[in-house]
Order: sequence, then structure tokens, then C-alpha cells
Amino acid sequence: MAVPKPARRRTSSHLRTCLLALGVALSSCATTTRRPPTPAGEGHGPEYRRHILNGFAGIAHEDAETEGLGLGIDYEYRFSELFGVGAFTEFIAGEGRAVIVGADLVWHPTEPLSLFLGYGEERRNAEWEGVMRVGGLYEFPIGGGWAVSPTVAYDFSLKHPDEDVVVLGVSLGYAW
Repeated sequence: MAVPKPARRRTSSHLRTCLLALGVALSSCATTTRRPPTPAGEGHGPEYRRHILNGFAGIAHEDAETEGLGLGIDYEYRFSELFGVGAFTEFIAGEGRAVIVGADLVWHPTEPLSLFLGYGEERRNAEWEGVMRVGGLYEFPIGGGWAVSPTVAYDFSLKHPDEDVVVLGVSLGYAW
């Protein structure tokens, strides 16, 4: 007598929401190391670095059975102390291969914490589809404009809701 395989368990939407909220609360986006204060009388430039470039390495989880290695790069231009705009690209290799290219809005509620929301296009199996990305990272400055940041992102597939992806990793960034 054949034993039936257990049904594939899907994450409930409530659990996904809680995991996403926890990841966003504990994460941030790009290196925002402040410049040292200027001596009195030398003008009043921005107290933050406007250009931020990050390299990323991590793990992408589509479901309990599918995961892959994610490598990416992103750039952010901070137009104010609280907000910036950016662009990102990521390559995911695992059971299948995917490339994601997109743009995001970045909010810096506190200096080490930044959160982002963006739209991108994912190419998988020679087909492009839209994804919404939510996430962030929390930076630990290591000197000279460099920072290491644990990173969390959640990609909502607009075409296949059962193919959402959680990305966890570390970014190495430089701000100038």
C-alpha cells in the first residue's frame, strides 16, 4: 500500500506579514555614515553622504524546498537626510536562475536604519514579470565611509503570488 505524500505546506498570509514586519523592523538600507562636522565658518554642507554603493551576498528562499544564492549590487542617491532613490540588480542561482532589476525609494528614519520599497522586473525562464520589493538593512560603520549591513528583502511576485521570495544576507557598502 502506497503512503500518500503530505500536502505541500504554504506559509499563511498572517505569518508572512509578521515575518515581513519583523524583518523590516530589524533591518535597514544602504550606508548612511555621517560626515564629520565642519569647523565653524566653513559652510554648511549636508551632514550625510549622498552617494551609496552596496554589494550584496545572501540566500534567497522561495519556499521551504527552494533556496539559492543571491548576489547583487545597489546604488542610492540621498536627496535629503530622510529620503533617497535607488536602483538595484540581483542574480539568484539555485534550483532555477533569476535576474531582478529595479528601482526603489529609501527612507532613513534613524541614522543606522533605512527601509526601502521598490518595483522591479524579474527574468526567470526567459520571461519577465513584475515584483514589488520591501526590506532594509542595518548598518555597522567600519570606517572611511565603509559599512557592513545585515539585509532583509521580501519580493512579492505580481504574476505568481505563490512564488514570493525572502532574501537574507549581508551588504558591504561605501558612501561618499
